[in-house]
Amino acid sequence: MNSTHTDERVFGLNMNSRAFSLLWATPFLLFTIFPFYGAYQYGLHRPLGLALATTTVAFIASYLTTWITNPVSPHPGPVPRVFWLTHALLLGLQFLGALLVYAIGSSGGSQMLGFPAAAWALQAPRRLVAPGMAGLFVIALGEHLAFESGWFLPFAFLGAAFSTVLSRFTMDAGMRQEARNTQLLALARERERDRISADLHDILGHTLTGMTIKADLVKRLLEKDRPQEAHAQVSELLELSRSALTEVRAVVTDNRQLNLDEEIASAATLLAASGVDLQVHREGTPPVGMSSTLIARVIREGTTNIVVHSKASRAVLTLRHNGVELRNNGYSEAYSRKTRGAGSGLDALAERTREYGRLSWGREANWWVLSVKLDEAATPLPTTSTPQGLPVGSASPSSSQAESPAASPVTDSAPPAPSRPLASPAAPAAASDPPSPARPSLPPSSPAAPEHSEVTP
Repeated sequence: MNSTHTDERVFGLNMNSRAFSLLWATPFLLFTIFPFYGAYQYGLHRPLGLALATTTVAFIASYLTTWITNPVSPHPGPVPRVFWLTHALLLGLQFLGALLVYAIGSSGGSQMLGFPAAAWALQAPRRLVAPGMAGLFVIALGEHLAFESGWFLPFAFLGAAFSTVLSRFTMDAGMRQEARNTQLLALARERERDRISADLHDILGHTLTGMTIKADLVKRLLEKDRPQEAHAQVSELLELSRSALTEVRAVVTDNRQLNLDEEIASAATLLAASGVDLQVHREGTPPVGMSSTLIARVIREGTTNIVVHSKASRAVLTLRHNGVELRNNGYSEAYSRKTRGAGSGLDALAERTREYGRLSWGREANWWVLSVKLDEAATPLPTTSTPQGLPVGSASPSSSQAESPAASPVTDSAPPAPSRPLASPAAPAAASDPPSPARPSLPPSSPAAPEHSEVTP
């Protein structure tokens, strides 16, 4: 049996899932008033009346014990012995109660079979739900033929069984979807780690090759007693090491530029896989650089939070010149508390954004809203000079040619950005890659440098 209990928040109180299930199941005990009333009418001073009342009390205790000891919608695996014991006891007490109700000349004792049926439908492993419910229907039919008249009991049992089994399947579907979302996020994180590894390999592969060649050259120059030339090579070696350190820090801290359009496409793909409909409204396009990278990070963090911490069916992303707003309709304080981990993604992102603008999040009516607004200094409005002879608002050919395609505003009528794998970061642009260090050559008076193969860490 899985001993871990997830927390729910009900009426402001924290309780585990079994306590929550018990709270849900308790109101149905109101129907046990009928056997109590039958025992009272028959006479509690008479043996059969007292036996019926005692059996009903034991039945209630067994019913509550069943919900306390058995998890709802359990994970696949061996069925614990306590499950069989509690359900067998509950079914036995129900049959004894139905027999006593019949013995005192009353009716309706067989209707208490709905309690074992509900407990079985929600607590049994999925592979045992259908066989168990079929067996309980046979028992209901037998009790009807033995103790009751009319066909109300079998049909009432079928109706109750159908609604309870439907609830079970709905819970199982939600658990499978949650597991699938977890797998999607794990896959996205794995791909992010692969990207960082590839970036480190590319950076250090080139740079360490150059540093190895430089170090070898310094060694040979010192062996030939040419310290001035060796000193010059050491200076270049230091520059290479500083460059490598800067680039490694950029990869580790994820300070490389992100492609905004690809981040939006990735968010749409991940949310669609999680059953969330994403609507994108473009009211402006942030300039390429730190602004677009910060906004892309906000979209990435907000998408992750929707998948992990909400039960949203709809999300709206509004992109502006100086920020972005991402809202969803699935915020639940209890679910958010239940899925909260040890991370502090929004707090860390707010700290990173503080220098350039303001990140805010919170509840607005029925929506949970995450938004960032960057300062105007970080997002200057694009300006275009108007050449002589052109009307205001017309773009000059030179300015349109000079404008980078990535910086062009994207309208809703533009073709959508190509999809990419979930959270798979785009390859860095050629302009941002560190240049491959040129193979240094010895001064004319020094011997030719030996051949070196490229070093790949």
